[in-house]
Amino acid sequence: MVTTGTKKQQGINGGLSRRGKEGMPTMNTIDVPPVDKYAKKIQDKGGKVLMPKIGIPKVGWFATCQDTEGNIFGIIEFDKKAK
Repeated sequence: MVTTGTKKQQGINGGLSRRGKEGMPTMNTIDVPPVDKYAKKIQDKGGKVLMPKIGIPKVGWFATCQDTEGNIFGIIEFDKKAK
């Protein structure tokens, strides 16, 4: 509940969507030009591409990766022409 003045209103529970389970990790995302080149570099160095490049309309290209220590992170290439 959020109190605004004398009214109590339902909050948004952690942003734009409901919160996940306790301990849900944060995924850092790194801006790279271009995603394909960096996805290959990650794999060449022993990391993994967990979710291949996808287009986010009017935002850019995004992929989810994992480093050699098991940390999950995203890479993004901003491109308003992405579909």
